[in-house]
Amino acid sequence: MDRVDKMWWQPPEPPFLVGGRPSVEQYYGHRLFLWMPHRLWHVRLTCPQNGCQDQILTAAGIYNRLRTVLDVRSTYLLASEYLSCPNCKRRVISWSWNIIQQLDISKQRTFPCILTAKQACDLKVVRLLRERSLGNSCSQVQRILREQHSEDWLSRNLQYLTHCQSIRDASSAGLILPIIFDEPPKMLPVPQFRWLMHIYLQDVLVRLPEVKAEITSTLGRVLKMDSTKKIVNKLAGPIRGTAMWATNVGNELGQVLLSVITTGEGEALAPMAEGIMARYRAANAPPPEALYIDRDCCGNSPIRRLFHQWQDVPIRLDIWHFMRRIAAAVTTENHMLYAGFMNQLSHCIFMWDTDDLEALKEAKHEELRARDIRSADVMKHISKHELALHCRRSTRGADETKALIGKLLECYRGTVDTMGVPLLRTEAVAVIWAKQQRHLPCIQDPPGVSLYLQTGSMQKGGKLLPTYRCARGSTSLESFHLHLNRFIPGTLVSEVLFQAYLLEGLVRWNQNRAAAIQDIPREVPLSYSHSLQEATNRLSEAVLGRKILPSFNSPRIYTDELLGLEYLLDQTGKSRYSDRGWLEAFQQGEEEIHPDLPATEPTLRVYDDVSGEVYTAATLADLPMPSCVAPVVPLHTTATLADVPTPSSVAPVLPPPIERPLATPVDDTPAVDDTLSAVTHVDEEPPVVPILVDQSGSTGTVDDSVGPDNLPGFSAVQNLAECLVAMVDGNLALSSAQSAEVIRLWRSLSAYDQRRTNFQERFTPHGYHKFRAPKTTKHPGVQSLECSVRGPDSIPAAKPDCSRYVEAVVDRLCQRFRAPTKKHGSRWSQIMAAYNTIQATVQHNGTVMAETGIQLPYLSQQTLRAW
Repeated sequence: MDRVDKMWWQPPEPPFLVGGRPSVEQYYGHRLFLWMPHRLWHVRLTCPQNGCQDQILTAAGIYNRLRTVLDVRSTYLLASEYLSCPNCKRRVISWSWNIIQQLDISKQRTFPCILTAKQACDLKVVRLLRERSLGNSCSQVQRILREQHSEDWLSRNLQYLTHCQSIRDASSAGLILPIIFDEPPKMLPVPQFRWLMHIYLQDVLVRLPEVKAEITSTLGRVLKMDSTKKIVNKLAGPIRGTAMWATNVGNELGQVLLSVITTGEGEALAPMAEGIMARYRAANAPPPEALYIDRDCCGNSPIRRLFHQWQDVPIRLDIWHFMRRIAAAVTTENHMLYAGFMNQLSHCIFMWDTDDLEALKEAKHEELRARDIRSADVMKHISKHELALHCRRSTRGADETKALIGKLLECYRGTVDTMGVPLLRTEAVAVIWAKQQRHLPCIQDPPGVSLYLQTGSMQKGGKLLPTYRCARGSTSLESFHLHLNRFIPGTLVSEVLFQAYLLEGLVRWNQNRAAAIQDIPREVPLSYSHSLQEATNRLSEAVLGRKILPSFNSPRIYTDELLGLEYLLDQTGKSRYSDRGWLEAFQQGEEEIHPDLPATEPTLRVYDDVSGEVYTAATLADLPMPSCVAPVVPLHTTATLADVPTPSSVAPVLPPPIERPLATPVDDTPAVDDTLSAVTHVDEEPPVVPILVDQSGSTGTVDDSVGPDNLPGFSAVQNLAECLVAMVDGNLALSSAQSAEVIRLWRSLSAYDQRRTNFQERFTPHGYHKFRAPKTTKHPGVQSLECSVRGPDSIPAAKPDCSRYVEAVVDRLCQRFRAPTKKHGSRWSQIMAAYNTIQATVQHNGTVMAETGIQLPYLSQQTLRAW
């Protein structure tokens, strides 16, 4: 080998025929990628240190350490060259990001992996992590990688042991002397899913400016705004509990212009609205033609004041939400007449386009005749999907809609099913309809606005029918909320991962929606890397005079709008993450610049598959530089992935914890009600550091031991919990001494822990407002059936954190029952049985109940798991 003319070096292949003892190195060798941009490309690289600007780096040999890179099928090794600065006398490894970013994008894309503090991950694995769909979590990818690596290792073992078997058979036949074979090397372990999570996070943060620019480059002709609460429940860490809504703004294509996490709606969304209006001004785009919302549609509403620069933009109420408001008068959605009522209600609001409907009926008639199906009524064979795909609809007008809905409600008034349960609640129909009539103008189509987009055409019955997509309403955002919840796998995630999952999911969602509308053929390359597509189009225009990807539009510059959790951090007064700060947090874990490392000889042997020679790192460094480019790999190494970096080596710096106000109980005792539910402390007064009075009458300050909530008296809480847990092994009866001990421990509690807890009502009388009838709406005929099944004592369960001593009791029970048993069932059932024993023992003792205020509320396995 006369020169280093390639990057990828392959290990020797196993022999086809063996004449002696097989060598392990021939079967278990690893590939090597030799990254030497300065030596291979003759590029001008400068020192990244402060004070050494434009100081050209010189070659300083090969770095004496290897990185093990996780690939899809196996692992390979990464080696790199040293570069030295004549000015500061420091040496830099060429795989440093400060060096790679000095290369042009074509050379940057040659580098195949992402580095962590000790190891690396190939980009093919990273691409598996990027997909934000149901079930695509890091744990799932880790299982796939483990299966791939295991099968590759087993295949190598099979090949090696097969050749050893042939030699052993020859030895058994007396043809050769007995041979002792080498043991196969162990399989390199695949890192855990947490390591993959940090790899994915680092990948997103590197591309964060590009990701944000793509999101803020999305515009729309018809906008729609809606909020959801489901996704905010996945937030973990100090920021958990501060978010209330995830507000999304979409367009007529189903794309999402913006998604922010907020502490509330209304005026809290003013910065979001200002950012969207500024985005349209920066793009020299006209204001949208319509805005669909689910509330605040009439007059000078809060939404109108939010978008104050768009006074001429008509604001419309989503018709689906309007229909759900009318449906609030329904006794239950399970009623057999409910589906027909909603279908008729839709016909009172919409009417089909006559021309489109006739064209569809003719095409369907020809299709049925070709299939030799005769039917007098063609409409029976037309599905709802075909109607929505090929026919346009329009609203009937406020006056006509008012008359039709009035007749419909009058027609269904008093209508009952076979069991005598009416469909509509008579006392609610008139009130709801009187309040919703004023919104009839708000659900009409804006005049002069085209709400349908032709996405293509389809052959049906020998006729060419157009296909449409409707831009009316905010229903597309309701569908997006389901996918938004799938962007973030698992049940709890930190704020940094939450932000990464959210932004990456938005970019991929928007590109998928645009591709679905444009009907891009399958032979067109699929890539979510906008920098790669933009560079390809730019070079193809310069070289070929045309764009290789004509459907790709370059994103505009990021507009500095707050996205995702940035909006929440700004609202709560927390310091907002910066893109550079995130990246620096990751780079702190990587020792990329080594000032005075000893020049040790690398333990590396590289096999040349052309000449058959084996080279060390020193001989590679002495070879002349080439004029061509190629991809690198070694013979056998003992490198391992076992020492996976800890999260602190790659995780970004998180903001300081949020100081939450502590909840306190109220003084008064609520009335007993079977509708009482989850316990909440609603006293507005701040917690008081109590002064206790003991039995002798002397006063003293409470013990200074504090719990997780930073309140004193935690030791007394633990003592009472220990006494209560000891009742599990009793017989539901307390002796006089035991009762006195419980009373003494209760009196030793702080005043904060002794205050009674107020159980707030979860159920409120039905109000006639905009929301649909909940699925728990009860009618006398339905309620009596459920009560007979559930029983009279069924009440909602509270959470263990309703008070500190209840939480301490449950915590001790969780430590006592750690695993399920065949005799007593699951772990949670054992905890519940023990807690119920404690509850019954305390409540059955009149002395304890009279002298103390101990409250042991009803718990359930569901609230235990949630806690």
